[in-house]
Amino acid sequence: MNGTYHRFFHTASLGSARVIVLDSECPSAEQSEFLERELQSEAFQSARFRIVAVHIPPYIEFWNPYTWSERGEKHWGEHIRLEYDALFRRHNVDLVISGHQHNYQRGTVRRNLQSVDPSDPITYAIVGGAGGELDHERVDNWYMYNVTYLGHHFVSLEVDDRQLRWLAKNKAGTIIDQFDIVR
Repeated sequence: MNGTYHRFFHTASLGSARVIVLDSECPSAEQSEFLERELQSEAFQSARFRIVAVHIPPYIEFWNPYTWSERGEKHWGEHIRLEYDALFRRHNVDLVISGHQHNYQRGTVRRNLQSVDPSDPITYAIVGGAGGELDHERVDNWYMYNVTYLGHHFVSLEVDDRQLRWLAKNKAGTIIDQFDIVR
């Protein structure tokens, strides 16, 4: 701790899932080394489900246009996209959960960008609409999200030995998105 922030990155197991939590606000060599070590670890690689949680998503599409372009906020998560995204793909991460953007998006892409086989995807989910002002203005388009919801929402994640179930609901409790990963 240096008086202005506390770096937090951690790994935990949740049943058959292994979860890595990163600090996207303060990139560091220490965190990059931690991430590489954890992604390569026997515990992570042998987990049935491999999850990474990070505040700033690698692919942001909605934000305040002025602060995005004029104040440089479009650069906030670049290191997640430029450095960590390739590691997520190479080390078979199943799900990357982030926030920051104040709405909901989910997209699934191939782990291997050169492959035409869509059977081994990595899922990126932005869960940022639990309260406060929502982001409605598109500032970029990565052409990877196939679900977008611009209202308040919450998500539940259930993990058992063979299945990861994701349910996103609006504030009335109606399902707005869901998916399963089955092993």
